[in-house]
Amino acid sequence: MAVKLGQAIMRLTPDIVLFGGDYIDALAGLAHLDALLQHIKGTCPMLAIAGNHDRFFGMKVVRETMQKHDVQWIEGRSVELVVKDVGIRIDGNMAVAGDFNPAIRILCLHKPVDLKKLPVSYHLAFAGHLHGSQCVLWQNEHGLFPGRIFYKWNRLKAQVGDCRYYISRGMGDTLPIRYNCPKELLVVDLETNKR
Repeated sequence: MAVKLGQAIMRLTPDIVLFGGDYIDALAGLAHLDALLQHIKGTCPMLAIAGNHDRFFGMKVVRETMQKHDVQWIEGRSVELVVKDVGIRIDGNMAVAGDFNPAIRILCLHKPVDLKKLPVSYHLAFAGHLHGSQCVLWQNEHGLFPGRIFYKWNRLKAQVGDCRYYISRGMGDTLPIRYNCPKELLVVDLETNKR
């Protein structure tokens, strides 16, 4: 799977790759993560945050694996980039207020939160964590059900003020059972802001 995912990323020729956490469910998963990162190393700026699975199974070893392949670990911090002459600021798993005025502000979260409660606004926000609740019986503009009944952000996207908020169903699962909830690699075109 790591090679197929790496090939899919390479075909997209991305300007930035953001990793949103939950890379391993056991230490044996590190080999797959390592293979993926080796395949896409040097493609473009790559940034990563931690997920709850990584905290449980070993965030230090995940971070070291990422850094070995030139992935910037932005957990709890921010980074500023210039891509195609556009200034971009990406905050990793926390909202950071301050005197910055990049053209695009991005929040990369693992667990979805209510963006209205943050001390700063964003143009784009990404989250995951919920995996779409892995079982979707029906879907509408309000979200993926029945998971949406329990989790406000169990949806694919939302508009929160001026921010486009994307919530990924992710690529992996501790319990490998999904119904009507395909795994996904989330791709967003910053020029059109479309998923």
